Amino acid sequence: MKGKPCEDHCILQHSNRICLVTLADTHPILQSGRTIKSINYQISNGCSRLNNKVSGKSKRGGQFLTDFAPLCRITCTDETEYTIYSCIRGRLLEVNESILETPTLLLEKV
Repeated sequence: MKGKPCEDHCILQHSNRICLVTLADTHPILQSGRTIKSINYQISNGCSRLNNKVSGKSKRGGQFLTDFAPLCRITCTDETEYTIYSCIRGRLLEVNESILETPTLLLEKV
């Protein structure tokens, strides 16, 4: 992604066109056995993915994302930082706030 080798993402698409962005099995966080220290949804001073509010049946008000829009930043215990990108154009409906309290959820495979 963005010229960085092996930082792959996986996009799961439902028949209703809702997409879920996850880490691919080949991502360094999953391959190297790293431990996640923190996850930050604050992209810039004026943009936080946690402030995303949608309403109504058609989910109006979601933040618009481009192919290379950052979703979050993951920091590991060895201080390496990875930026997770949206990879597709669309609107952000929600983020997984559970991984803020339990970052190891990203390492689990269901």
